[in-house]
Amino acid sequence: MPRVLYIGPCNPESTVETRGLPSRNAAAFNRMLRLARGMGASYRWNIQVVSAGVNLNIKRGKRVFARTEHHKLNDVAITVLPAILLPIVGFLMEPLIVAGWMLAALFSERPIAVVAYNATIPHLLVGLLAKITLVPFVYDIEDVPTFASLRASKKHGLTRVIQEASWLFSSSIMKKLADAFIVPSVRFISELNLTGREKGKCLLVTGCVSVTPDQPTIASLLRDKRPLRVLFAGKLESEHGFDLLLDAIQRLDSDQAVAGRITFDLCGALGKEFTTDDIPRRSHVRYHGYVSDTEYATLLQTADVALALQKSSGLHAHSKTPSKAYEFLAAGKVLIGTSVGDLAELYPDNAIRLHPETGQNLAAVLKAIVEHVDDFIPLASRAIEYAFSNYSFEAVGERFAEKLP
Repeated sequence: MPRVLYIGPCNPESTVETRGLPSRNAAAFNRMLRLARGMGASYRWNIQVVSAGVNLNIKRGKRVFARTEHHKLNDVAITVLPAILLPIVGFLMEPLIVAGWMLAALFSERPIAVVAYNATIPHLLVGLLAKITLVPFVYDIEDVPTFASLRASKKHGLTRVIQEASWLFSSSIMKKLADAFIVPSVRFISELNLTGREKGKCLLVTGCVSVTPDQPTIASLLRDKRPLRVLFAGKLESEHGFDLLLDAIQRLDSDQAVAGRITFDLCGALGKEFTTDDIPRRSHVRYHGYVSDTEYATLLQTADVALALQKSSGLHAHSKTPSKAYEFLAAGKVLIGTSVGDLAELYPDNAIRLHPETGQNLAAVLKAIVEHVDDFIPLASRAIEYAFSNYSFEAVGERFAEKLP
């Protein structure tokens, strides 16, 4: 079976815990896992995800060395490489360990492609080895390092400056090595300063999700005679619209027409600007904190409406599209979103655009949904069909195969 090697920080929760990693990069983990499933969906390719399993800010623990780990998540094989679990030392050894493993993999069973998630020194070495051995190299770009981001990193300390500098250096060379690119937004193509020929090698993957339901969750609302369930998942901070949600909840609580007809589930880490005291202490508002993948899946399954409220005035609004928005569509939810990234392509046929971006408007939209449920069932049904045609694993897999040399 043809094999594709996909390199990046795809660390399972157990690896983060046992190796003392400061945190799990949930965005990278989820995107890599979904793209891996997409790459293998149409042509039955064997997609092997490889993670270094180490970090510059790793915590010093009882162990000094970690052995190779093998995991299987959602039918995706993940190999976490051996690592030295010491601050600085582990980071410095990472390029050698990754390059050594890759060299052995390239000669033991030649892959049809090598994909690297974002730019790092180890991934640069992976790209060089792929080119030397004439294996197609694909650069999966989630962030575009710039001199502006390097200057901005100074306020976060020397560690961040070193990381940004290495990312910028690696990215400049990986762009020249790449036979194809995977980008999450059409805006990235202009930011990368690609030539006309290079632009033709770009695969735009805004969403890559499993599309499973036959009908939207909200279709059962009238039959079960239950409250409307609203889900807010992600960073609980103003840039992601958490302040809009709190304002909307307060307004809805004072509206007798919808009293007892809406419940809210909030999950994610609170930003520095908020505390648990800012969250309404009411039975219909449930704050779950940071939840596991299993707990999140349960919350998503039972929700009727899901919110993607990243503000269009935010720092990364022009280039980053909240990936959860596509997950919400594919799960049969009524999506309320903002004008960020590439979400504009969803409005008005497949999702609700929150404009203006205010708590008052969000409250009005939620009230309209709970009072006229039947009007929103067709919207969510169209969204499922749209997600399958554009963001399903099968659709992404077909487009990925077309971009390979």
